[in-house]
Amino acid sequence: MLQIQDRGGDLDSRTKIHDLVVAFYRDVAIDDVLAPVFNEVAEVDWAEHLPTLVDYWCRVLLGERGYEGYILHPHQALHEMVPLRPEMFDRWIQLFDAALDERWAGPVADEAKRHAGKIASMLSRRITGRDWSREDSPRLSTPLTDRLGIDHPVLSAPMDGAAGGRLAAAVSAAGGFGFIGGGYPDPVWLRDQLDLAGDARVGVGFITFALDRAPAALDDALDAGVPAIQLSFGDPRPHADRIHDSGALLVCAVQSVDDVHQALEARADVLIAQGRDAGGHGRPDRGTMALIPSIVDRVAPLPVVAAGGIADGRGLAAALTLGASGVSLGTRFLATEEAVSSPAEARALVQSRSDDTVRSDVIDRIRGPEWPAGYDARILRNDLVDRWHDRPDEIEHHRDALRRAYRSASADDFSTRAIWAGESLDLVDDIETAGAVVRSTVARAVREIRSVASLVDSVVDSSADRSSAATTT
Repeated sequence: MLQIQDRGGDLDSRTKIHDLVVAFYRDVAIDDVLAPVFNEVAEVDWAEHLPTLVDYWCRVLLGERGYEGYILHPHQALHEMVPLRPEMFDRWIQLFDAALDERWAGPVADEAKRHAGKIASMLSRRITGRDWSREDSPRLSTPLTDRLGIDHPVLSAPMDGAAGGRLAAAVSAAGGFGFIGGGYPDPVWLRDQLDLAGDARVGVGFITFALDRAPAALDDALDAGVPAIQLSFGDPRPHADRIHDSGALLVCAVQSVDDVHQALEARADVLIAQGRDAGGHGRPDRGTMALIPSIVDRVAPLPVVAAGGIADGRGLAAALTLGASGVSLGTRFLATEEAVSSPAEARALVQSRSDDTVRSDVIDRIRGPEWPAGYDARILRNDLVDRWHDRPDEIEHHRDALRRAYRSASADDFSTRAIWAGESLDLVDDIETAGAVVRSTVARAVREIRSVASLVDSVVDSSADRSSAATTT
């Protein structure tokens, strides 16, 4: 059962949640939230709409889905009485957050705030015809945004087979920068995805050791005029000159000191520091939090992007504090409408939690190709992984049969098939558009940064007050 701390204890029952939501609207929301927004325009009988609003927030706090329709109707009726402006939704969210902070705290309260922003954006689009979330949306300017010429320091990871042209284009259209996953190069698939991206400004990412065996794929990407190439998992130096000569930027994923040295010798324009928290392939050695400042200190002023375990604005704010210039999101963008994933895979991502992931090389040993020494992958646990994870050396004796079984399994048979996902899964509980992910990530990061700054101001003010008092006495 979801729990949220309030001044009276845990919200451990549907009844208690309902009572507290009613109390919120009657004691807090009507006076502090709804009245300041709407009473300036016209008198509104909120008692008429209160039952539906209460029902909506009970559903949010209980983690239920499909609640959007419960909130639209009363606001639509309100709109017939009072013309709603997009800035009203902004004010509503500000006041709601403040009131919620006063009454409640905890992960479910944070979730309620996030859903409030999503619903406010939806209402604004449907009722006023304008997207509230894009009105005067905040921006964060960093060396990464300057280097790539983008509005927001948010990249989508080049996930092999999942990060297609639609996803990359949607991320770039929202002000971030999207990468198509070239992975193990497939020229036909890559050309199709570049066509789907259209005129969008997107990059292409490759698994470097696989690109070594199929270098023509790099030519295909460069001939398409992509502005950036990401190379991950291997030595980028043999490919660097071709990338630089084309005018494209070279982005190198790094996970160790040796990786950093090779990237610097390749004259990388941007580094992506990927910790073991990340989904998919990588090294199992270092976590993202410790890795970022270590690499930033070695390569400054080269822009460093944080990757691994990041899925919202809190991660972006933390990464910027650690010296990174932006973030690269994989798992969060895998759970979007534009990703190349099946409904079954999307449901599995939303229903799973971070503790359901494990680092393992079982899938690579069985399906191939085997990866170089030192690499494994973070995936969702399934029957196949659980059976062989603790005895990988025995796979060799059964490889042919296991490989046949893997390849014959249906695409949605995730008791056998792999779902690559990272430790940020606890923060992924719905399927959104890629643009909404970019905007909410930046907006949340701005709020978090301002919140931390206010703590510093309070300390300074308190020190000044104490000094003043000491002088007076």
